[in-house]
Amino acid sequence: MTAGMYEVLVEGPVPPERARALCARHLGVPVYTGEELAALPSLPERYGLLEAAPDPAAGGTLVSCSVTHARLPEWRFAARVARGTGYRCRVPDDTANPFRWLLARPDGRVRPVHLTEEEDGSVAFGVHHLCCSACAHCAAEPLCRTSRHPPDTLLVDLPERSGG
Repeated sequence: MTAGMYEVLVEGPVPPERARALCARHLGVPVYTGEELAALPSLPERYGLLEAAPDPAAGGTLVSCSVTHARLPEWRFAARVARGTGYRCRVPDDTANPFRWLLARPDGRVRPVHLTEEEDGSVAFGVHHLCCSACAHCAAEPLCRTSRHPPDTLLVDLPERSGG
């Protein structure tokens, strides 16, 4: 396992304690703030460092958690945060296109989308179109076609089963 960074933009408000609980549950490590981590007498072998703050420019909450041992793809983590908060979430995709993201829905579906930049430079959650082969832009865009998530991709994170 390697260290990793999970950064998810949530469409609505997420209190820091809720963000901590979601990160701890889905990343499988205890999660601390910077102040808490600095106060520990020694660092645990496995842990997460959380920052959760409103992002007014995007109209949501940025949840950022660096972990010593990453075990989930970021898209799957975003789907679980979306399910846990009831809000759509977005994460950067693997292209260099700053307007192409992966959008996770609370039902566990994740699709590549293109966001539209507003006149003030912000990128709103509600202004997007699916990245699909029927779209002339996506069909011609090399960054879309060479992504690990090419046009028409549908990723699904099914709910975790409880019990036996």
